[in-house]
Amino acid sequence: MSSTAPSSTSSSIYHSVGSSELDDRLGKLIMPCSKPTPSQSSDYQAVEVPDDFGTSLTSEASVSMYVLEEMKAYIMKEAFYSSKGEVLGRGAYAQVRVVYKRNSKDRTSRYVAKEFFEREEAPYDVFMRDIRKEFIVARHACHPNVVKTVDLCIKERQCSIVMEYCSQGDLLDVLSTGRLSTTGKLCLFKQLLRGVSYLHNHDIAHRDLKPENLLLTEKGVLKITDFGFAVVFRNPKIDPDRVRQCSNKNICGTEPYLPHEVWYSRYYDPRRLDVWACALIGRYLFNHSMAWEVADSEKDMHFQRFVLDWAGFRKSRCVSLIDWADIHEWQPGFRPADYPSPEIWSLILLMLHIYPDKRLTIDEALDSPCIQAIDCCSPTGLETASTNSPSPPDTHHHCQDPQGLSPPQHSSNTDSSTTKSSDINRRVYSSE
Repeated sequence: MSSTAPSSTSSSIYHSVGSSELDDRLGKLIMPCSKPTPSQSSDYQAVEVPDDFGTSLTSEASVSMYVLEEMKAYIMKEAFYSSKGEVLGRGAYAQVRVVYKRNSKDRTSRYVAKEFFEREEAPYDVFMRDIRKEFIVARHACHPNVVKTVDLCIKERQCSIVMEYCSQGDLLDVLSTGRLSTTGKLCLFKQLLRGVSYLHNHDIAHRDLKPENLLLTEKGVLKITDFGFAVVFRNPKIDPDRVRQCSNKNICGTEPYLPHEVWYSRYYDPRRLDVWACALIGRYLFNHSMAWEVADSEKDMHFQRFVLDWAGFRKSRCVSLIDWADIHEWQPGFRPADYPSPEIWSLILLMLHIYPDKRLTIDEALDSPCIQAIDCCSPTGLETASTNSPSPPDTHHHCQDPQGLSPPQHSSNTDSSTTKSSDINRRVYSSE
């Protein structure tokens, strides 16, 4: 769950409509045209959302009136989900509950319903609009490393989003067992980069990446979830070269995973935020500790030390971070010995570059030789495969063999990204 309250004035999905006139009209559309009957009120009934209903609702182009006309056409589907009361987790604005699909041949298949709580600080029509936006963005993200979004549902006045069920819980749950091998950690890190690369190449920035929002299936496939703070940063039909910057007027996301530029820049690139968060998740994978509470050198001594380390490297004029590692001692959690290889260590630091415009892009990180060399058990077919695609037959289970044997071997999958980089670990950054 997201830890920072969304606001109707922040530069995110939550205010991208941006028109008071549109908000007024949306207030009259707080529910679909037909409502569940009293006999159905205990179930979640799915709403029929047209397949061609694109992400325009989440962009600045959403002021167009055709969006309103399409929303008026919402009808209820003959699809119902029932719950047996099992709540998996609860946050400030939503809770996740296990549900089962009614009137289905397979009544044992589990799904999860993310149930939203009404927010006192937000009018009900804005609250409903935000849920629709989250659903639309999540539904359009179809990738093996993104949680599959199934239905938008209504239960009386409560809205919920039904998604696939991931039996192994979130990344924190898996790490807490202490059985995750280095091979498994590297595999999960590569899966994370794959999923975020897919999102960015489809003009979506997540903006709240953290271990709690990364789920694992029974087969060890990592799934990105919770698109409550996601933003569509580009509309290729209107201007394919324009990247929408986000305002820091009201910060959204989770503080320890936010880059320092969100605190001092009026606007920030949401893609750079995601790259920063991915690097910190990678650090957590290998060190099992938080890097800092907030990326503000005036408030957090750990981040202050990190900035000083970066400044020292830049002044050293060393050709690469790896060269400098032998003459400088980084703080615990950022030392080369804390990572599977010096190349992984260097990559994570380049994803945490203190200057956002010099930070690696997600495709540069994914395309780096040390990531491409990682054996990965996740399904391939990066853009077309559904999240139900089978994993390779030699899938491992991301845990150390109890008898201390070597981790199981599995096939090596390589990714082709849109951005090709040269030797990333030897990039030179001049002082500014």
